[in-house]
Amino acid sequence: MIDIHTHILPGIDDGSKDVDMTKELLRMQLENGVNKVFLTPHFYPRKDDFDEFLTRRNNAARLLMESVGSDYTDIRMQLGGEIHYSPQLNDMDLEKLTLGNTDYMLLELSFHHYPAYIKQFIQEVTMRGITPILAHIERYDYFRDKLDLLYDILEAGALAQVNMSSLLEKSDKGFSKAAISHGIATFVASDCHNPTKRPPNLGHLSEVLDEEEIARIEQYTNDVWYGRDVEPLSWTPIKKSLFGYK
Repeated sequence: MIDIHTHILPGIDDGSKDVDMTKELLRMQLENGVNKVFLTPHFYPRKDDFDEFLTRRNNAARLLMESVGSDYTDIRMQLGGEIHYSPQLNDMDLEKLTLGNTDYMLLELSFHHYPAYIKQFIQEVTMRGITPILAHIERYDYFRDKLDLLYDILEAGALAQVNMSSLLEKSDKGFSKAAISHGIATFVASDCHNPTKRPPNLGHLSEVLDEEEIARIEQYTNDVWYGRDVEPLSWTPIKKSLFGYK
């Protein structure tokens, strides 16, 4: 399996604190059946210097490779980032922030309010040849409250990801499961930060999704890993009621 959203790089964000924790996270990924991971530390355009972030990320990756040596040859890694949306992104070299050498970019939105001009931004970056993948869509309350906002972004050219933890938690499971069933969420990722509270957990996929859904997710993540074009799914609207989502 492939995990497209992780915070495994040591000492660069709120994820792994050091090399020892990184090694533990990699061990747990392998136990979960994951043999390919994108390393996606947080990048905040409003407070992070672009070049300094790239230097810190490369240094963390170099430290990781020097430390693990031949102990983790069964797992492959590519650099990326979880890019927080800000208008400043329009003036940045986004190709350096994509997942590996692909044309896909993991994009995080504000948790508190629907970002102004986000639809226009997505349209613009897709015209530049970059496809945004919205990180953990279940965490944005405004999408749950007004599903049309999410549909607008998908129609603008974005893809969507949900966290595995949301499929395991009763409070989030209904929305995330419906998003997958309706073809709205194309990817499931761990968004792992540490071995305890936010661990690698993709090994639980078979507990909550059927074989067809898992096969579809694996195909799409493979396409992203190898930089192949992904055709958006023919999604259908989620039905929201007093009893949840379906």
